Amino acid sequence: MENKSEQGLKQTQRALMCVYAGLMLFALIWVILGEFSQANFIGIWQGETGLLFVCQIIFQLGTLALIPLALRLFKFSKIHHSLVNDTTPNHAKLLLYGVLRMDMLLLPMIINLMLYYFFMVPGFGYMAIVLFLSSLFIVPTIEKCKAEITEKQA
Repeated sequence: MENKSEQGLKQTQRALMCVYAGLMLFALIWVILGEFSQANFIGIWQGETGLLFVCQIIFQLGTLALIPLALRLFKFSKIHHSLVNDTTPNHAKLLLYGVLRMDMLLLPMIINLMLYYFFMVPGFGYMAIVLFLSSLFIVPTIEKCKAEITEKQA
């Protein structure tokens, strides 16, 4: 029984790592296209000051709110108990909350990257860098996955 649970955890960890790597690869492709090609999307919204203001407010506040929420997501008691008490062999709750946590950091990172290239405003680039650095704390290694589903809560 322990072997089946361990195998399910490894499958869940691999799935989480695929999501993480896929989103990082997508962001890397945007950076490569933006820096090393003559893409048509670079600076297309440079004169749009009203849109720039709205996007800056939404994504700066959103980034500042999502980082601590994503990093502490598994520490909330309801979620932590849900992870610990998950009896499914493939650890469905870990997969669900793991993808949610990665999406909370990596999707805004990708959107900030896109907005950086659309507006050519460094603030979006800085927010993407901060989100990238924050995402390094949630890389879904097998040790981290095991720690998230154990009873001990820091």
